[in-house]
Amino acid sequence: MQLPEGTATWTACVTVTGKFITIQGAGIDKTTIVGGDYAPSSTRPTHRVFEITAKPGGLTRLTRLTIDGGTGAKDTYNKGMISLGGDSTTWRVDHLRVRATRTCAMHVSASGGVIDHNTFVLVGWIFGIYGFNGGGSYGDAAWAEATDLGTGNRAFFIEDNVFETTERSFALDGWKGQRVVVRHNTFKNALIGNHGTESSGRLRGARSFEIYDNVIQYTGTNWPDAISFRSGTGVVFDNQITGNFKEAMRIDNYRWSQGRKKNDDDVGVKTADDQGRNPFRQPQYLLINFALGGSWAGKIDDSVLPQKCLIDYLRMHQKQDASP
Repeated sequence: MQLPEGTATWTACVTVTGKFITIQGAGIDKTTIVGGDYAPSSTRPTHRVFEITAKPGGLTRLTRLTIDGGTGAKDTYNKGMISLGGDSTTWRVDHLRVRATRTCAMHVSASGGVIDHNTFVLVGWIFGIYGFNGGGSYGDAAWAEATDLGTGNRAFFIEDNVFETTERSFALDGWKGQRVVVRHNTFKNALIGNHGTESSGRLRGARSFEIYDNVIQYTGTNWPDAISFRSGTGVVFDNQITGNFKEAMRIDNYRWSQGRKKNDDDVGVKTADDQGRNPFRQPQYLLINFALGGSWAGKIDDSVLPQKCLIDYLRMHQKQDASP
């Protein structure tokens, strides 16, 4: 599909499913799509431009154009300007300029493909790419499988891109078993991180990461870290990190053991909050949740109500040498 040269404002999302297709413009800043004001909807994202479900067995590609988020109200649920999912491992998003102004640049729930040779401009506290490619509704599949670092079998690839921000933001985030390889990119005031299960309820944390041969630059003041992890297993090597970072990398570890203190090793294992209180020495409780509303929030279907959540038993463990 060839998009002509020119600038057009879109007020609805283009959905592609069940096809091998290349959507190609005349070139960056020659073909420009501007996100307009979409009609209100309780089921569809409000600022998504492309929603692509890649079909196995052939190449699906989006290339050679500019996508601008436009102006106006932000997307409350941050569903992304481009969504790419499906079972295919042969997809590519390349040679785009994406200016994200009202929602993140991309949601990725497919593995195997590549995002390359793009420029992502993040305006304000707007993120770049969210990865949710762990399989299933919650990412359980990724945690039931081997990590497979170095093989690329189940990851998606982010390579040879430029991420830049008008202030400071994150180029990459994700959970639901996210598996990702990040290499040969330049990050300008755009940081790398992921989420753990501690912050996303039933959704599992990120599963694996390979981050190497990137340039990460920060020109602001007093930002804690260039790379931060809250979940997963991975490797980080051969990156160039410059600027006013307090540390190059941080790991938030929420497993506490007797005698540990905040930031007691080189990567900053966090076992205390900003007031020096250990969260595991505070009153604890169990939250048992029966979630409604679909994946990552959504409208509740009254026809499925009422529902029940039946609990057989709960089991708690405590180290014998630990004080209550």
